[in-house]
Amino acid sequence: EQIKANWPDSPSDYYIIADSNGHARHVYCHMEELCDSKGGWMRVAYLNMSDSTEECPPGFRLYDENGVRACGRPQSSPAGYCQSVKFPSYSISYSQVCGRVTGYQHGTTNAIYPHGETNNLNAAYVDGVSLTHGNPRQHIWTF
Repeated sequence: EQIKANWPDSPSDYYIIADSNGHARHVYCHMEELCDSKGGWMRVAYLNMSDSTEECPPGFRLYDENGVRACGRPQSSPAGYCQSVKFPSYSISYSQVCGRVTGYQHGTTNAIYPHGETNNLNAAYVDGVSLTHGNPRQHIWTF
């Protein structure tokens, strides 16, 4: 946001910014409107599975069916198994989260795990994507 505020015509590109500890970080900043908010977004994570050179995060399995590439938990996972990936924000403060997830149904269509602790973010409560932040984790949204 500071780059956009000080140099309003800055293009979307990679910039070097300082984190809260004063360390320089090379990050991509999206300067156009996104999620109905003005520009100045810092990209924390980017995974484009339509790119054939892109790999799934560690612990995830690549599903490739009919030209659609997607990441998911290993096929041999037991019921109630969770797989997580953390994307660091490098101690750079943020006030808003915006993202896009494309999901594909594979197997059964029951998204909410009926036998788990559905009010516990650390339990297997959804068969899909859950976005959280912070420590302790706080829920943002579930798909």
